[in-house]
Amino acid sequence: MVVLVVGVATYRRAALAPAALVLSDPFALSRYVGHTTLTTFKAALLGAFAALVVRRALVVPRAGAPRAIAIVLALLVLATALTVPHAAMRTAAVRETFKALEYAFAFLVAWWASRSDRDAPRLLGIACACAIVLVALDATRDFVSPQSGIWIGGRPVLRLAGHLEGPNQLAAWLGISLPIVVATAESWPLLIAALTLGAAALALTLSRGGIAQALLSLAGAIWVRKVGGRRVVAVTALAAAVALGGLAFAERSEGALLHVTSTTSSLDQGGTGSRAILWHAALAMARAHPLLGVGAGGFEFALPRYGAPPRVRTQANSLYLEALADGGVVLLAATLAAALVPPLVLLRTGRRSVVPFTIGIAGLALAAHGIIDDVTFYTKVGQLWWLVAGTGAAAAELASKSDSVPSTAPVAR
Repeated sequence: MVVLVVGVATYRRAALAPAALVLSDPFALSRYVGHTTLTTFKAALLGAFAALVVRRALVVPRAGAPRAIAIVLALLVLATALTVPHAAMRTAAVRETFKALEYAFAFLVAWWASRSDRDAPRLLGIACACAIVLVALDATRDFVSPQSGIWIGGRPVLRLAGHLEGPNQLAAWLGISLPIVVATAESWPLLIAALTLGAAALALTLSRGGIAQALLSLAGAIWVRKVGGRRVVAVTALAAAVALGGLAFAERSEGALLHVTSTTSSLDQGGTGSRAILWHAALAMARAHPLLGVGAGGFEFALPRYGAPPRVRTQANSLYLEALADGGVVLLAATLAAALVPPLVLLRTGRRSVVPFTIGIAGLALAAHGIIDDVTFYTKVGQLWWLVAGTGAAAAELASKSDSVPSTAPVAR
């Protein structure tokens, strides 16, 4: 049913594909099949792709931002695949390779669908706003059935996660989607609703990296969108939302605000370990396997052999150390390129192109967040980012074409 609905919508108007994919991203409704999963997002992606094939919208990116981003994604897929032959956990390495392929596919589908419709960023922004409202409201279920928490001052404090699998992931997801809403919103009630609910949920994640990412992205989006009095409204809405969120979580524990503003590493909390444990193990793996690592996705399985307690089994809590441990310097180089090249080429469009520039800032903030959290290890965050990057690349391409076309308007004399 999802394949059919998204396929029909995309066939009628291609630019609806990224919007539909954004709405299907947070609520995966996963079904396990062997060593992989079938999700609503994958079904929606298949439907959108099929419709784009029928529309004959598939082309090879040959220039500009689309080409540069496609190249680094191809390198990321290749670097991940190179770790498969020697990986101790070959199934995990194959799964990570297909995940990289899915990210590349999501980028291309979003670009194909958006490259001929200047209204695609606005449709994407509406979808992001609706998704933020749904995600934030859904996350309130954690007050009844908590998924995640942290000990502060000897007391457990709730951290919102919702359907995003963890507080850091929820914060990163909001850090990508919120600035898109600010950059594209034309409906102020929807903007205020999304900012207020999104910022409150963001604050309640208590994710230091995620909050910093979102604030940096939002500051860039508000700064670049200087249209009449809209910036004042956006800033006011954002300030009110953050204040409400801050009051909500600070009321639960006097030390919550201190935790968010501190740089102290969290203590080992059982199976998730601590950054001190995980980063030490990642560096030990890199020293033992400097070129191609232990195999993509193998970090969590190799942990006991590199000094971590047997109970600890998780990712490295750093995108770059995870890449170094999993795939050595080869995968680290590809990961750095995939993290930095897309936002940098989008920023080259300049502030004249609000959406690509905003997405570029959001991408740099996400790349910085990757230093202390590997949030794109989780597909809901990674899928959203590459959808947004695809739409941004299309908008940058359209802006470049507009700049290169000479004006035919008569000159006043």
